[in-house]
Amino acid sequence: MWAIGRVSGFVSLFLLTRNFSLLSTVFLVIHVGTLLLDSYAQLRAIDLVAPFLGNNAAAMASVQSAVAQRADAPGINVSQEADTFISGEASAVVHAIGGANAIPRDKSQRLSESGLKKRPTVVLNVETLAHIALIARFGASWFSSVGADDEPGIRLLSISGLARAQVLEMAASATVAEVLAAAAVDPSEVQAILVGGYHGRWIKPLNYRLATNGPTLSTVRPGAGVIHLLGKGQCGLKPRHPSHIISPKSPPNNAAPAYSGYLPWHKHCPRSQMVAVIRCFPQSWSG
Repeated sequence: MWAIGRVSGFVSLFLLTRNFSLLSTVFLVIHVGTLLLDSYAQLRAIDLVAPFLGNNAAAMASVQSAVAQRADAPGINVSQEADTFISGEASAVVHAIGGANAIPRDKSQRLSESGLKKRPTVVLNVETLAHIALIARFGASWFSSVGADDEPGIRLLSISGLARAQVLEMAASATVAEVLAAAAVDPSEVQAILVGGYHGRWIKPLNYRLATNGPTLSTVRPGAGVIHLLGKGQCGLKPRHPSHIISPKSPPNNAAPAYSGYLPWHKHCPRSQMVAVIRCFPQSWSG
């Protein structure tokens, strides 16, 4: 289903550029139909009418409700952009707010020097702002009372895959085993774990500790806090959205490799997908 959806989309686009509009429409219908039926694509009918609205409407309403409670609400604008991998990158956010496409810009000039409307712009992570507010209210000793001396505080972890999709608040120095316990996941059902999201690392042992620094054999960098649990018998390439599958021709707005780590699931993947990984990321074969 995944392959039919991808191929029909490319064929439709190719035919359209060659002015075969009627035949292109046929392949477009096949493309959309297969995506609606593909469990990995998670496309819904509402996405065809209002892209991205179906998945983010509840989150958008929640944010707007929270902003409305603030005294300075009239000076705050809430903007919703395309749900792509790089749309959250700092310069892509500034681009989108300014009315352009949500893609990163040239790094020759800092956003703090020239950003939105060529004015100095600061882009901050919401989770960081929340930590700062709590530290200002309760003090540094309160914040560091959780976690380890070299990794104090807490962090949010987005869990997906084998577990029920959920967001956990864990000690910054939590072990992978502690994360699985909090997510109510049986460790024996886990084949491998992707820690850190698209630029993350596949691991297997559960005694790894989440930390920004430390020996690679005992610590794993949490990155953005994205943790995907791969069940037994599953292919590690397909659980993510098909537009994020590793490929030498992946569009720039969806580039998403998992660069290294333990990859025990290759025997469950179609040969065509594994060829793409070997060609693009030979260094991934470690462990």
